[in-house]
Amino acid sequence: MGDTSIELWLNKYKFEALERCLTQSGADSGSVMQAKLSELYLQTVPEQERTEIDRRIEAERLADEQYAQENRRFSVYRVAEAGAEHYFESDYAMDFMQTAWQLRKYLRGDFENQPESFAAVFDDAIPINADQFEAHSAARIDGSQNICGVFDIDLDRQRLSSIDRVAGWQTYSLKDINTAVYHAYRSDYRPFLERWNLFQEHLSGKEITNQAPTMRMEM
Repeated sequence: MGDTSIELWLNKYKFEALERCLTQSGADSGSVMQAKLSELYLQTVPEQERTEIDRRIEAERLADEQYAQENRRFSVYRVAEAGAEHYFESDYAMDFMQTAWQLRKYLRGDFENQPESFAAVFDDAIPINADQFEAHSAARIDGSQNICGVFDIDLDRQRLSSIDRVAGWQTYSLKDINTAVYHAYRSDYRPFLERWNLFQEHLSGKEITNQAPTMRMEM
């Protein structure tokens, strides 16, 4: 964040000797020079100016964090499997079809290193709780541009539910989901829109009516 590098030169024989001696004492030239530079900064720049610089650095850090949060794209999941529930966010930001494709791969054991659970597919998972899941669900329906999808995947009941911004929750059997994914991804060279249309075509009329996700039914 706004860092500047300094390039230094030293004869290679001298540098090798310096590195050897520093290594023996558990240090290295980079860390030693960084400490010396920090010490020089403290000795040279007046305290009042250093304080103002620290405030400026912190303000820029907070602004960067706010920008990243406002522009973050992520998906939200509840996964029920073998009697356990997992709630989490994922910055992979997958949509309905992509999530269904990952689920089919998991169920078929097609991963090179097969995860122990579907939740474990998401190695970037950020745990959340049921209330946060509900809040994200409401935000998705309200049109949040940050949330790419909200999914309730119940492997015990063989159901996958996804939020459509217009229709709300939509629930399908995993059998129908697998069939739709198969047709959408049967060719490696289809453009996304063609895949999506095939996926929707094979799910058309297959929605399980009057079936909300388990968690919402129990609340």
